[in-house]
Amino acid sequence: NNVSRNLVEGLARTGKGVASFAVAAGPDLRAKVLFLLKSAIQPSLRDVAITWNYPPLPPPAQSPLPPKNSLSSYRSPGIDAPKLPDPPRICPSVSPPVFSQQRFLSFALFDPASTDLPTSVNITAQSPDGPLDLTLEISDSQIRSGDTLHRLAARAAIREYEDGARASAPGTVTRDEALRLALSNSLASSLTSFVAVREEPSAEGAMVTDLVNLVVGQPHLGQPSRPPAAAQTYSGADCLCAEQI
Repeated sequence: NNVSRNLVEGLARTGKGVASFAVAAGPDLRAKVLFLLKSAIQPSLRDVAITWNYPPLPPPAQSPLPPKNSLSSYRSPGIDAPKLPDPPRICPSVSPPVFSQQRFLSFALFDPASTDLPTSVNITAQSPDGPLDLTLEISDSQIRSGDTLHRLAARAAIREYEDGARASAPGTVTRDEALRLALSNSLASSLTSFVAVREEPSAEGAMVTDLVNLVVGQPHLGQPSRPPAAAQTYSGADCLCAEQI
């Protein structure tokens, strides 16, 4: 009871292991202990790599006339050549070992300004029996709308920043990017907090906004929580997600 999931899961990620939670003397305690024991003695999949593949580029258009050797009109052939879109940000950037009966989630954050979509994803890993390879095709019917996956991906990117900050080894996600993802997706983190607000009519009839509650986000391990400051805020129906300074 009252265990810090953030602490336990952070230690498991740092040690490239797994964590499991169970109620003391609960009916699932035996199963959880057996799962951890099996994970400790069995080999795992390692060096998991995920690559998103785009359709091949069309060949460059051929000019019917040979180009003139004029200095003023010369253009390098590479300028007009079509280019593949930038690869997405994979979170986590370094995949952990994957144990049997363990779910592994990997997210890809694409450039929102890009209109190119990948057509397949390739997954490779090393096993005790040698390399493994799997290619999954992506069809339009598999594309879903909504913000649930966006928030899960943002949470994974923010977690990578927080793990790097705790270890004093900055990763691929910067503080500014983690802050932007937390604010735009309304996520509590070591950088942001939720402030609940209440609006009440005053004697003059105007609405007065009052801060009535504070839900502080997850602080860095071993550091106290800090009060938020509305340096940057994204407002919801009746709360604010604010940056901690």
